[in-house]
Amino acid sequence: MLSSVGALSLKELQIRDEYRSDRDHLIQDFYIPCLEESSVYSRAVGFFSSSSMSAVAQGLTAFVRSQGQMRLVTSPKLSNDDIEAIARGLQGRDQVIERALLRELEQDLEQVLKDRLACLAWLLSQGVLDIKLAIPKNSRQWGIYHEKLGVFEDGDHSYIAFTGSANESSSALIDNFECLDIFTSWDERVQERAQKKRENFQRLWDDETPNVEILSFPEAAAKSLLQFCPPSAPDWEPGLN
Repeated sequence: MLSSVGALSLKELQIRDEYRSDRDHLIQDFYIPCLEESSVYSRAVGFFSSSSMSAVAQGLTAFVRSQGQMRLVTSPKLSNDDIEAIARGLQGRDQVIERALLRELEQDLEQVLKDRLACLAWLLSQGVLDIKLAIPKNSRQWGIYHEKLGVFEDGDHSYIAFTGSANESSSALIDNFECLDIFTSWDERVQERAQKKRENFQRLWDDETPNVEILSFPEAAAKSLLQFCPPSAPDWEPGLN
């Protein structure tokens, strides 16, 4: 069970039941405010890119400073750069962090966030971010896990669950036309939906979801599943300064 920290409150936010790109800015209106008030962020998506870490840097800074924890379940089709960053971060957990990473850690968090790959490695090395990979079972082809689910939870265990079209990448959160449906634990009209979404993620994380196998990143690498990754970052992924 993840512990609660800080005096954070999602209930204080003005949360709508839907966010849509024609009238909302997904990052500024939803992601950043929720991250700033959360102690746990759980996300399950078919496609993940470390660019999303930089896209939500403002909220992520507050999240990390309040000792927040992020749990990510995604398809193994990561870019080579992301795989390298993840490997660096996981090495940093169990060994003395390499000199290059130490130099990054000496900087302010905002400076680290300017480099999306250094940010990803840093989050992993500090135990802020934990990644697992979802592999469909009994698939005739190498399909991917394609669900899109997220849960923000604060120190009082109030939570916001959301589903929608957006993956966890800057192109999805900034450039694409996307829609998110929102369910809060304190709204009686949608409490059951919110609870079900939260339970769905927990079962997924615990590898209790039929037809999907959940692997830790090192375990997945050992099984050579990452050979199915693209040779480079997807063409639609925009560059970040």
